[in-house]
Amino acid sequence: MKTIEKRFCGLAIAFGLLIFVNFARADYFTFWANKNFDRSVYSSDDGTNIEDSLNSIDVAKLPAYQQVYDCDYVNASGQRVIPSKRDLQDFTRLWLAGVNPLVKVLPTNSTITLSWTDYSGEPAIDLFAAIDPGIGYQTNEDMAAAQIDPVQCPYLGRISPTHTVQFTKDTWHTNQFIFCGCGYGYGGLTMTINDGNGQQLVQTKVWIQIVDIKQMYERWTVGDTPSRAPMNIAQPAVEGLGKLPDGSPAPATLFTPPQDSSTPYILFVHGWNMRVEDKDNFAETAFKRLYWQGYQGRFGEFRWPTGFGITGTASAIWNNQNFDNSESNAWASGIGLLNKLNDLNSLYPGHVYLMAHSMGNVVAGEALRLAGNNQVANTYVAMQGAISAHCYDPATASRWTIGVPDRYAHYWTNNSPCYFNGIVGAGAFVSFYNVNDYALNLWTTDQDYKPDVGYQYSSYLDQFLRNVGLGSVSLYFPTDTYEIFAFADDARSYALGAQADVNGAFKGAQIDLQTIWPIDTLGHRDYSSHFWHSAEFRSDYPQQVDFWRTILGVDGFKLKIY
Repeated sequence: MKTIEKRFCGLAIAFGLLIFVNFARADYFTFWANKNFDRSVYSSDDGTNIEDSLNSIDVAKLPAYQQVYDCDYVNASGQRVIPSKRDLQDFTRLWLAGVNPLVKVLPTNSTITLSWTDYSGEPAIDLFAAIDPGIGYQTNEDMAAAQIDPVQCPYLGRISPTHTVQFTKDTWHTNQFIFCGCGYGYGGLTMTINDGNGQQLVQTKVWIQIVDIKQMYERWTVGDTPSRAPMNIAQPAVEGLGKLPDGSPAPATLFTPPQDSSTPYILFVHGWNMRVEDKDNFAETAFKRLYWQGYQGRFGEFRWPTGFGITGTASAIWNNQNFDNSESNAWASGIGLLNKLNDLNSLYPGHVYLMAHSMGNVVAGEALRLAGNNQVANTYVAMQGAISAHCYDPATASRWTIGVPDRYAHYWTNNSPCYFNGIVGAGAFVSFYNVNDYALNLWTTDQDYKPDVGYQYSSYLDQFLRNVGLGSVSLYFPTDTYEIFAFADDARSYALGAQADVNGAFKGAQIDLQTIWPIDTLGHRDYSSHFWHSAEFRSDYPQQVDFWRTILGVDGFKLKIY
């Protein structure tokens, strides 16, 4: 946590905190605009409401007056309020240092005004009273609940090029605030104290820049259309970046080469059943929650063409090919991810960190296998991995021992090593698992229905076959491995993300999610609700603070010592 501090009326700027003092324009504090939809949404699988980042389909179901960004949210009475505890991850702190004792001795009718000066664009922020001088509103459920209470922490106004927030001696109650970004631009957030005659007594400013969060991390894609094969070379994504003043599309966000060779870069790979906006929502949630843990390195998202449109368990059953088609794309996306990891490792040698969720671990695992003897990631964290545990350890529990050959455990002949045997593409492998994972329980059901319609296994030929018309075509390892794994070979093990004590690359490096999650109050209260399969990206940050602390800590990427 970097801190620059001088005394009033000088300035201090710290992680997640602005303290008014004068400082150079070059020291802009950059924060993202609160232009998303952190609301409560009903989960049909869990039968309850949860806080989440809504996509456009869910937003369209809201009352018309709520179909606005969080920075413009009002309640049914038209009062500007913070819509959820989750939305607090889009607020940072503002401390007007030294003002309290000054206000006590100000002349009658003096004013304290906050405004923008020397600005460019349309910078705007919304100001609320803070419940606490620290970041308890980010880490403590009770404080978060109090922070969104408009009685305890009222809205104080919007500061924009055309609006100011002004206090008098009588209306000044605190020098501790939180704010969210509402308009893009940069400039000096200026505090001016005048006496009752309008004579300026004090003026100081802090330089702030409000940007689209998509300008703060890189987005790479090998394709987002599930009916098209993934590309081998990831391209920068440009969706959602808007237009430049001349009307041309805004360019993709790309970092300049780091000046510090030890700069870390975390690359996130999403899972199954995600539209482009859902992929970005998960990536941006990870970015924000890493930020609030004090992470100051770089961050990127790797997108691949998963299927989407599944709205619950019943929908998944009726569209069962969605999952296996996506798995096929996941395997085929491994080469694209490897190429991107190679690129990143040339820029951040030894400091690339890979994290993948659910089916994204198929993409990540295959990329690290294809790396051969080259280490392209410092550490790989598998979160709720939707991939056979036998790929890494053939000795983990088997659900049964009859049927088609288990080529995950023995690739690709009987008694051969497992598929990921000897994998060294990352220097360390860590698995975050939950033995009661809802989605990974359904993963085993999907495996049970393999070979899919249109495929079969011939024990006589000892071959997997794809049916074509009235005949069939033989499938061979290694040429057809991805097709066989996705559509024909049923995994006999449990999923990596639901299995304890996996050896191989993950030996001694597994985190039982139930030990770092809050108490489960849903369903059977045993972490078996669907919510928990992606809990780290959902709900509010205070509930998941221990997860993200663990990701960065000694049991994860080892980037931060707590």
